[in-house]
Amino acid sequence: MNRYSRKKKGPLRPLVANLTQKLARSDSRLRRNVVRFSAFLFLGFVVYSFMAGSYGLFRISRLESRKVQLINQNRLLLARIVDSDYNRRRLKKDSHFIEYIARTRYHLSRPGETVVRIQR
Repeated sequence: MNRYSRKKKGPLRPLVANLTQKLARSDSRLRRNVVRFSAFLFLGFVVYSFMAGSYGLFRISRLESRKVQLINQNRLLLARIVDSDYNRRRLKKDSHFIEYIARTRYHLSRPGETVVRIQR
């Protein structure tokens, strides 16, 4: 006899055979209860797998909100990079821009100029 053709008997094999024999001999009420119980277990497993775990709805919704938050943060940082690059290029080439920065941010003036500040 080929070793692959033999059926392996597990520790639950007699219990399963006994349960199937009982269900075949018993009344329809017991069968109905077993079907209801197994359907309830299956439904509970499906609900649990949809709600919890790595692929659950709660985790997916949290990840989706985090994704939107990161996209918005990325847009803001990209805008800051573009502005910084634009200002860097202007500071290298535009002397009027350097003078504007010196006068507005640092309140500097040329010798002999009178600075008049208007309070709003």
